[in-house]
Amino acid sequence: MATGMAISTKTATATPSCQSLCRSSSTANAKPSWLLAALAELEEKYQSLVVNNPREEDEPVSFADRAENYYRKRPQLLSLLNDLYHRYLSLADRYTQTLLKPQKLHRRSLSQISIVHSDIDDADAADPDSDPIDSDAESSLSFQCPPPPPAPPELLPPSHAVDGLVAELVARSVEAEILQHEMVLLDKYESESSRKIELQQSLLEVLESERMVLLSENARLGTRAAAMAEDNDGLVAEVGYMRRAAEELARCVMKLREDHRVCLLGRKIQELQAQIYGLEKRNRECYEVMARREEEKAELVRGVCLELEKVKAENKRLREEATEAARRRSGRAGKWWGRVRSLHWALCGSHVKLSHVKLGM
Repeated sequence: MATGMAISTKTATATPSCQSLCRSSSTANAKPSWLLAALAELEEKYQSLVVNNPREEDEPVSFADRAENYYRKRPQLLSLLNDLYHRYLSLADRYTQTLLKPQKLHRRSLSQISIVHSDIDDADAADPDSDPIDSDAESSLSFQCPPPPPAPPELLPPSHAVDGLVAELVARSVEAEILQHEMVLLDKYESESSRKIELQQSLLEVLESERMVLLSENARLGTRAAAMAEDNDGLVAEVGYMRRAAEELARCVMKLREDHRVCLLGRKIQELQAQIYGLEKRNRECYEVMARREEEKAELVRGVCLELEKVKAENKRLREEATEAARRRSGRAGKWWGRVRSLHWALCGSHVKLSHVKLGM
């Protein structure tokens, strides 16, 4: 807020100086319309700021007033200062161009200068509200073709000489202020450059310290890398030894597997031999049982044959006894004996049992 008040005081002091300068120059000749319009606009802005801020410096400033000055009046003041600065530069440029053009065109012939002087006098007589310098400034501002150059100061009337001196003074003051502003900018740029140089020097020192730290770190990492390379060589040798040990272990495992397979095959062979021995034993037992059965069958057949012989002998004896009895009873029982002879004789009980045994075998 203090800066805003200082800027307003500077504007208030600068604006009357411009107005007094324009009034002193207007005593010699009249101002053009564009300059009157610009001055009226600046005067209106300045009066609006002065009327809106009639407070004395001794009066206390409230928070609302400070907020209003900061948010509403400060942008207006800054825009007014910006407008004044740009118009000041444009005015300086115009007067500089008006002063440089007569010097560049002074090398022409005197006949052209007299013609130009007569044209300027005719233009002043026709239009008293305009002057050749202002019209030349207007033409330089609007980027049109430049008007004819004015006459040198020796051939001009006293009023034009005074206007030229005033314009030269204004141009010199404008150039001085521009140079002063440029010097301020250069000083600011130099201070910024010195600050940047100091920052870069400090940054360079920091980078140098970081470089030293990195160099030490690089040396430490180099020694660590060498140690790790030695460890790597030892690990490579150990890996080779482990590979050889692994190969030996693999061979041992293969041998153990083969031995295990041989053992399993031996056990299977033993089991098969035991099975074969058992089968042979069972076969021998079966053979003995079959031989025993054959012997029993042979004994049974021999017994049956003996029984048959006994039955045959018994039948023969009975037949002989029957023949004797028939001879004795031939008279009485001839018919009975005929029937008996005609019948089929059946086997006895022992004979039936023997037939059943044969059928079962």
